[in-house]
Amino acid sequence: GNLDQVIADCSKAIELSPNLAAPYDHLGQACMLKGDIKEAIQNFEKATKLRPRWANYWGHLGLVYMEIGEWDNALKAFRYGESLKPSWKEFPENIAIIYIRKKDFPTAKSVLTDAIDRIKVKQANLYNLRGFVRRLMKDFDGAIEDCTEAIDLSRNFAEPYYHRGLALMNLERYEEARRDLERAVQLHPSFQAAQRQLKLIKEPLQVKKENTPHNLGTEESSNSDEALRATSAGPNSPAKNWPQKVTKKRWARFVGQPGYEYRIDGVRLQRPSESINLPQEEISTREGILI
Repeated sequence: GNLDQVIADCSKAIELSPNLAAPYDHLGQACMLKGDIKEAIQNFEKATKLRPRWANYWGHLGLVYMEIGEWDNALKAFRYGESLKPSWKEFPENIAIIYIRKKDFPTAKSVLTDAIDRIKVKQANLYNLRGFVRRLMKDFDGAIEDCTEAIDLSRNFAEPYYHRGLALMNLERYEEARRDLERAVQLHPSFQAAQRQLKLIKEPLQVKKENTPHNLGTEESSNSDEALRATSAGPNSPAKNWPQKVTKKRWARFVGQPGYEYRIDGVRLQRPSESINLPQEEISTREGILI
């Protein structure tokens, strides 16, 4: 298929120009999509050695280490990439996700706060992710504040409506929570976590007058892994997206850039988004691109 052709083209480019970093990076991406993690790591590491000041390559290396749960190696790659490009939001996002995965919520919050203070242009994803962390820490007022900021920055971003909705539920502000969850589902109809909470909220709305105890709003927040998977259900989640297995659509968010290609000694390297034949609308040029 096209992916095999990309691997063949990259291998030929490496044979022709073994000291060029780009084909190693592209080969690593192709190996990642095929599920050959070992080869992907080797190629990304080779790209970083050949061009150590190129932040993209460190980002890709960090992503593949994240995929196999090697958190410390992923952190090293992302931290180095962040030192090269401190204005990029993708690095602190992924660093924070690792700390969330490790259940170190205070460090995740600190990473995101530093990024919010450092990056000049406000980023909805950073506020959304910090709101998510604050919700896990049961700082529901803080979560509402951050999610509201994320919504103000990106009105069609489903996830902050979801996180704000759950925070409101924990504060027993059910009508507001219902409106947020409905908006999250409206923006992202396949957002299953939001759908589940929206169904559950109907009962507490009925029993509120009886002061009946309930666990509404805690289904996801009681477990950080479940919560992270719920976050990744949204369309603008960071690399985080947290499926256990790499999907073509997921990886494409980090590799396809329209109009981008290499020609090395006459050999054309297809950009990965083209090579795996993804519809252009599935390739984000706004969220999550490290290349």
